[in-house]
Amino acid sequence: MFDCPGVLLSLGSQRFFAKSIKALRPKPHHKYTSINLDRICCSVEEISKYTPTDEMIWKSIRTMTLQHLSREFFWKCVHNTFRVGDFWTRINTMEIRGIHQQTLVILPVALERSRVTGRMVGW
Repeated sequence: MFDCPGVLLSLGSQRFFAKSIKALRPKPHHKYTSINLDRICCSVEEISKYTPTDEMIWKSIRTMTLQHLSREFFWKCVHNTFRVGDFWTRINTMEIRGIHQQTLVILPVALERSRVTGRMVGW
């Protein structure tokens, strides 16, 4: 299990071994996050003829020039954590919430409001 030549169990720390075990596990694949990152790349390429990498997108979301609520909003959009659209179709007896028209326009309205107040976001 531990393939670390030269490290004795008695000399290693709990932190070192925990990091080693965590590094052995594959990173989980989040379907909607990958889809949204691809959408962002295509949109930026369409507008500016420049294709950002996933690392560049994550770094731009974490930049300190954005307000905390804006960073949180973008992170949640990329991870598809807002409870709109398809979220409700996966829960029995709650499918009607995904069909309701008001829930389908929440995200575009929120983006429109941030544009109106003069907030510009550049990738």
